[in-house]
This record gives sequence, structure tokens and C-alpha cells, in this order.
Amino acid sequence: SHEVKCPSGFQCASRVRDFGADHNGGFDGVTPSPGADASTYEYGCPAHGTATAGGSCEDDGSENLCFSADRYDVETCGTDKCLCIRPGGQTKLETTVKNGVVMQEGEFAVVPEDGCSLCAQIADGARCEDCGCSPATRHFDDGEDHFVCEPPPARRPALEGGRSGHLVPAG
Repeated sequence: SHEVKCPSGFQCASRVRDFGADHNGGFDGVTPSPGADASTYEYGCPAHGTATAGGSCEDDGSENLCFSADRYDVETCGTDKCLCIRPGGQTKLETTVKNGVVMQEGEFAVVPEDGCSLCAQIADGARCEDCGCSPATRHFDDGEDHFVCEPPPARRPALEGGRSGHLVPAG
């Protein structure tokens, strides 16, 4: 299964309509909230790993799912259910409290889901080239040569225009 890691400065948020609320720790027992607005997301996305006592999702190579702040499983999330976001746009975020839940409303910068925005996450040589990245072999400290997919010299992750929505911080 393929995972997307959010770039530095971005956090993963998943749609409440599909994954419910309270994105802390384990993924078991998630109850979708079909009545939630489609633009309402909460920090934390389903990713492979094990929930720690502190509530983070440790990538331990297992097939278990937990909520992660910085990555998501593509198969579980599907399209547009999980996003890498950061506050952005021309407007400031408006923070309100509804029924005891803190919500932030405004524009967020979103990393597009084309699978090509982060070369380092591509593990296939042909896909690396198709995305305009540079496939290479590097010698690592473990004494082995490993495939890496590197961005071309002037490439930076592309961002979609500001997307408006509601965000419910996990907690």
C-alpha cells in the first residue's frame, strides 16, 4: 500500500464526513459522520502504524492503521478524503467554538494529489521519470546502493490555489 508524506510545514487532515471526529490514536471503531459538511476536515489521517501512548502514529511497518499528523494511506483515503494542508490564502483563519468543538475557518494551501509533487516518495524508476523527477542510485551508510527519486534542481512542491473549508483540530 502506498502512503503520502506531507511536506514540511503541512499537516494531514481527513474529511469528517468519511472518518468521523476525534482523530487521536487508533483507527479502530471509526464512525463516519455522513451529515458533516463536505468541506469539514480534522487534523489526523489514517496511516499504517501503531498508536503510541502519547497519541501519535508510529510507522512500525505494520498493516495496522492509526491517525497520523503528517502522512496518509492512499488506498484508505481515496480521492479528496485526506489532504496535506497549511493555513494560507488572503484571509486570516477565523476560530470559533461550536458545541464545545474549536473550529478554524478560512483558506488553506493544499498539496495536490497528483502523486508527482514529492519526488522522494516515488519508489518506481519509470514513474519517477514520468513525473519529471530524476531517478538515481545512491550509496548509503549501510554499505548498500539504493534507488532514490530526486527532484530536478529548481522543482518545489506545487500548491493548489487556496481552498476554503472548515478544520476541526483533533483533540
